Amino acid sequence: MKKTSCLVLASSLLLGSMSASSLADVSSSANFIQISGGDRYETSVELSKASYPDKSKSVVIASGELFPDALAGGALASIVDGPLLLTTKSGLPTNVKNELNRLNPKSVYILGGKNTISENVEKEIKNTFDNVYRIEGADRYETSIKIAEKVRELDKTSKKSIFVNGINFADALSAGALGAKLKAPLILTNGKDIPKSIEKVSNIADTANNVIVGGVSSVNIPAIKAERLSGTDRYGTSVALATKYFPKSENIVLASGKDYPDGLSSISLFKKYQMPILLSDKMTLPTSISKYLKDNDSKLGVIVGGSNSISDSVRNDVKAIVESNKFKWKKPEFVDKLEEGSEPQTIRIRLNQSYDAPGMIEIFKLDKDGKLPNEATLSGSFNKNNAVGQIVDFKNVIILKKGDKFVARVVSKDDKKVFSDFTDPVTVSEDIPSAEKVISRLSGLTVELSKSESESDSTIIAALNDKIKSLNLDSNYEVTLGNSITDKVPGNTTVLGNIEVTAKSKKDSNDVKTSKISFRVNVVTNDVMDGSITMAEDNALAGANGKIVNDKDRTISFIATFPKSGTPNASNLDNPTIEARFNNSSDSNVVLPTVSDLSKDYTGTSVRYTGKLTVKQNHGAGTITITVKTRIDKAKTATGNIEVINNEVKNLKTTDLNGSEDKTSFEISALNVGQSITVKPEYISPKDQLKKEDLKATVEKVEMTGESTPTEAPGNAEASVELDGNDKYKLTVKDTNANDVGSHKITIKLVYQDGNIKKEKTIYFTYTKK
Repeated sequence: MKKTSCLVLASSLLLGSMSASSLADVSSSANFIQISGGDRYETSVELSKASYPDKSKSVVIASGELFPDALAGGALASIVDGPLLLTTKSGLPTNVKNELNRLNPKSVYILGGKNTISENVEKEIKNTFDNVYRIEGADRYETSIKIAEKVRELDKTSKKSIFVNGINFADALSAGALGAKLKAPLILTNGKDIPKSIEKVSNIADTANNVIVGGVSSVNIPAIKAERLSGTDRYGTSVALATKYFPKSENIVLASGKDYPDGLSSISLFKKYQMPILLSDKMTLPTSISKYLKDNDSKLGVIVGGSNSISDSVRNDVKAIVESNKFKWKKPEFVDKLEEGSEPQTIRIRLNQSYDAPGMIEIFKLDKDGKLPNEATLSGSFNKNNAVGQIVDFKNVIILKKGDKFVARVVSKDDKKVFSDFTDPVTVSEDIPSAEKVISRLSGLTVELSKSESESDSTIIAALNDKIKSLNLDSNYEVTLGNSITDKVPGNTTVLGNIEVTAKSKKDSNDVKTSKISFRVNVVTNDVMDGSITMAEDNALAGANGKIVNDKDRTISFIATFPKSGTPNASNLDNPTIEARFNNSSDSNVVLPTVSDLSKDYTGTSVRYTGKLTVKQNHGAGTITITVKTRIDKAKTATGNIEVINNEVKNLKTTDLNGSEDKTSFEISALNVGQSITVKPEYISPKDQLKKEDLKATVEKVEMTGESTPTEAPGNAEASVELDGNDKYKLTVKDTNANDVGSHKITIKLVYQDGNIKKEKTIYFTYTKK
């Protein structure tokens, strides 16, 4: 660099670029970074700052108005260890010029001819820097060959070549990262013909060292023998490239697939992040990109460009995925203060959420500079657990020395993927009185209360007391809370505060400690009202209440619906309590109903739980009550009842017209005149309604007396049945025998059959000749 005065200017501009008035936007979290500027030129500057915060050996300058030369320059920028900055044809933008001054490179490479980047730009750069080189050809294809020659000159270790379409930019944008990784030049083609002078930089017959990026519609040159990477579209192609050459990349860069400037200058980030460049639609994150991020557990997402290139919706989707990948579980905590001692001591770690899979806790002893060792000092597994607050003990495992520092984290059990952040460092101190140790386990208590409950100090104190009882503290100590809260800070979803707590030894009156502890109340959304349940058995039984017959196993679908006026916190709706009880059962050995296939839906104007209730055959009669209770406001319930019917007939009860019940013998007063009785089926459980065809009456025989030879003549009597209301039948019998044949005894068989249930009864009618 020739002019030292520019260094001061560059430094002041760098600080100014981060002021509130700057158009540049560089925002980041631990695993989500957004880099953009007011235009493509400023974006290239911000990418340069992010990757080269101090200086760089070299800088590559390319056109921000035409993409081909910049596409081919990605590998060169990586090899010369410098950012790629964009410029207009006629003049170097002020912010780009300032960035050049800040970087103070030893070499500057200008890509393209004077029709792409003018002599004025070249002169302006040469006025400040000594080693300025222009790389150009007769057209974009020859320029890419010239750039490839420079790549080969600077790095003789790689023989790889990457072929892309030089007319359409999409595939080449993501290929830039591949060129940087393989130290391979990007050679532009027209998609049909072999580039001129290709033999200077590549052996097109060497399949092992050639890669074509894009489908046959982009590059279809049979003479080039190469591995081909392509997808169904430009987004899929970027994923195919990343999957092959960046299979476990924790870092990704996402740029617009519809415009080229941001993707061009994204190559500046490669040295820092060693990442693939993936492409996205403006409004929707492509499914292929989302799947790659999840499958590879990508933990750092860098979004390049403003919201005109990539919408807030896409940014939020990427942020949600990488944050989920980075820390899927809440960080654990040390239960006790760590104390110096001469014997191996126990370290206890509390897990702060429910786990749906087994995991590992890793404990690291930091070195004297506070850095992590290469491997965990202690590690232990835990089983999946549905209860928050599970404690894992490392019993008598290590001698603790004053000043030692430890941190802990949670990892997956099988492949040791990191699933939580580290705890804050815990320092080993001198021996602490036992009562104080008990109190130290209480700091940071967390309870859940509804909005109304969180506003009452007495309710909070009662909840804290309940939480303390659940922690199973040392039984040798009595722990009591004060009756007032200090420094209470209400919030929309939390309440923070402090309360006095006393730990008193039951054995040593001198071992007493009173201290303040901090607490947190998670305010549970309580805008869900009590719900209702609808049920359906075989899609035929509907309503909140219903009846089923116990002649087979029954699976009943149910839906519990809880109306809501807002959007409750989904975490408070998970894992509802479901009870299925069998009330008033006549069978003491009844098999309880079971609930399965529970699913939930939080969308719309209600919270809905859908499940199945299985009721076993022949369990007796009674009422099943199913209750679904959410965590919302501690007591939001929906209840529905199912009456279980055992319709076995105990008896066919027969009654004459005089009201005499359960008779089996009746009299006929006259021949050829119908005589009626009532027949009423009696069930173990009530039956709603009878059907006429369920009861049949058959005349089995007619016996006559008073004659020398008794005869059987069933045809000389008739029997008919009709319904008499909803709960009984009317049986009518007519004796059709002629006069003067003596007394008669008519045997009638009643048969009742409802489905598989059958009951028979024999009755008699007699006629006595007057």
